[in-house]
Amino acid sequence: MNTNRQEHVSSEETIVRLLNREWIVNGTLVQTAFQLRNGETYLSVNRPAVGTYEADVESFIEQHPKYRTMPHADTYQRACLNVGEVRGIDIMMNGHSLGVDVDVEPRNVHAKSHAGIFTRIKGNNVKGGQTADVVTNSNGVFSATMILQKMRWKLLSMAKVETCGLAFDK
Repeated sequence: MNTNRQEHVSSEETIVRLLNREWIVNGTLVQTAFQLRNGETYLSVNRPAVGTYEADVESFIEQHPKYRTMPHADTYQRACLNVGEVRGIDIMMNGHSLGVDVDVEPRNVHAKSHAGIFTRIKGNNVKGGQTADVVTNSNGVFSATMILQKMRWKLLSMAKVETCGLAFDK
């Protein structure tokens, strides 16, 4: 649920997933960059349109050096996504939509520019590591694992990777 109802993330906005260098293999972004850990209900992203974005990112990377492009580098990589495209994701199985809702909401938990990509079925968050069946319809029973895997591939296909500089001293 949106914990900051007075603020809405515009569909025209760009969000970014900061990339751990392990998620780039031979110069290619891999789908694990968009994987939820067990129990997580949303994928963390940041909003460059928020005034604290640069300071938030630098603080995060200073605390998590694997998000630098190389050890001690003054650069990092990010996967850029359009909010409207993310919200428009339709998870299909056997040629039929599963009715999965995808939303981007401000989180303002760790940093003001922090947001989350939520995957929901009938208003309920799909969690990483969830093992129970989530959707049952005339086309079968579909697990959270299958739904989140399709979500990762969709995000991967939409992502545009950029390399950016950091201002702080290493």
